[in-house]
Amino acid sequence: GTEAFMGVAIDTLILPEGIDSISSNAFSSCANLKVVSIPSSLRYAPAGSSSESVFYECSSIDSIYWNAHKCPNNVFHSSDPYSSSIRSIEFGDSIQFIPANFCEEFTELSTIVYPSTLRSIGESAFSGCAKLSSSLILDSIATIDAYAFANCSQLSNIKLGNSLRSIGTEAFMGVAIDTLILPE
Repeated sequence: GTEAFMGVAIDTLILPEGIDSISSNAFSSCANLKVVSIPSSLRYAPAGSSSESVFYECSSIDSIYWNAHKCPNNVFHSSDPYSSSIRSIEFGDSIQFIPANFCEEFTELSTIVYPSTLRSIGESAFSGCAKLSSSLILDSIATIDAYAFANCSQLSNIKLGNSLRSIGTEAFMGVAIDTLILPE
């Protein structure tokens, strides 16, 4: 519910399977929170772009495990100034699509773990993630939408698998590519 755990001194949050909704500010102001795990059962949480977001003012979140393939909103958003500490995100095996703007402008994001089930990356999903690691291997991806990795300036090695069918406009604009492997 709303503000249920607001300001609690937790450092790790692992939500169990079965949780299908989280209300606004449920975990806001948890200043010690570093690790968050979101289950596949999550269907609703307010978007992370306002003071009503689930993790508003959680300034220490470093690592996210995201498996919520039925939740249309991202509970972490770059317009929330507290998302800037996020350094790594791992997507669970239920994820087939990463929505538009999912981690856009996460300036500290350096590590992304993709599942083999991933098929599509939405528009600007990782745009502006300037610290994203140098290598990107996307074997199962069929679609990379426009600006998906735009201005990820540290990306230099990219390998795209045989499933790839389309790459959107300026998907890799501003990337310092020195090695690019395209499929047949």
